[in-house]
Amino acid sequence: EEDFLADETPIDLYKKQLTKKRKRQTKNLGIELWAPESSFRKLDTNIKKNTTFVNAKLENLRENQRTSLETEFKKLNLVRYKQEAVTTLTTSRYKTNDLPLAVYMCELFHHRFEDFQELLEGGFKSNFGKIRTILNDHKKLEKKKGNAELINQCPEGLDFPKIKQDIKFVSELTILGLISAKAGLGMLLYILKEFCAENEGKQKEYNDIVLFCCKSIGEDIFGLVPRDQKDDMVKSD
Repeated sequence: EEDFLADETPIDLYKKQLTKKRKRQTKNLGIELWAPESSFRKLDTNIKKNTTFVNAKLENLRENQRTSLETEFKKLNLVRYKQEAVTTLTTSRYKTNDLPLAVYMCELFHHRFEDFQELLEGGFKSNFGKIRTILNDHKKLEKKKGNAELINQCPEGLDFPKIKQDIKFVSELTILGLISAKAGLGMLLYILKEFCAENEGKQKEYNDIVLFCCKSIGEDIFGLVPRDQKDDMVKSD
């Protein structure tokens, strides 16, 4: 939970948020030795409890359940359910206010399991791979005789709300060191390339993704601070 004081200036708040993220990143990147999975044998291995947690509970995350979910996580073994957890986390739809909790759950898994980062990267690469397939198939159709009108049409099957969520999710995971910079930035670069550089004829549909990138991850990934926010910080410094 953020603990902001009433008399803090915009620049104070910005520095505090930045410091908090850097501390989390340092902690996540600083793990050199994970406990062997055999050390978790005393934790609860009940199939129903573990399965319910990685499926139903991770799918329906609510920020007000953060404490209870963390407590339950610490009691469960989960060794055989890592991949199921990744599948749920990378395919579920979360409300904007609940996405930080999804990121935090990834942190808990990352601190326990050495291979969780690799599994998590694989889950998101699968999501972005589906986007790649849809776009590539559409480009092939565009080149066929009689399909000239497809050049100005948005490919069928693109789930824009889910794409936006994945952009934000991958951005946060990358910043916090939960997926590698190479993998995370690579996926974000692909999205920007497809929806910006190759945006011919589809500006109306794709502009929303471009604007979302600027507003949602522009500051953390590209250092783009909104002018009004920057002006407020300069005045308060």
